[in-house]
Amino acid sequence: MACFFGHKWDGCTCRKCGKTRDQQHDFQPVPNKCEEKCSRCGKIRPRDHKFSMMKDKCFEKCERCGELREKHDYKNGFST
Repeated sequence: MACFFGHKWDGCTCRKCGKTRDQQHDFQPVPNKCEEKCSRCGKIRPRDHKFSMMKDKCFEKCERCGELREKHDYKNGFST
């Protein structure tokens, strides 16, 4: 009944009743993960990996979460 005459939105969360909506989130990066979390309601969304080549390896490593993916560079038909 607190919001009978309308919600008082503070971004994605109503200040009166605590209801959330999927608009105006305040996403912040989560350390050591490729995701962001809303500081108001806790919703999590994925974030793109930030891959870079590992020296002398055929792998790229994400600088944020540590995920590896295979990556080959070929020269004259051979992986370099």
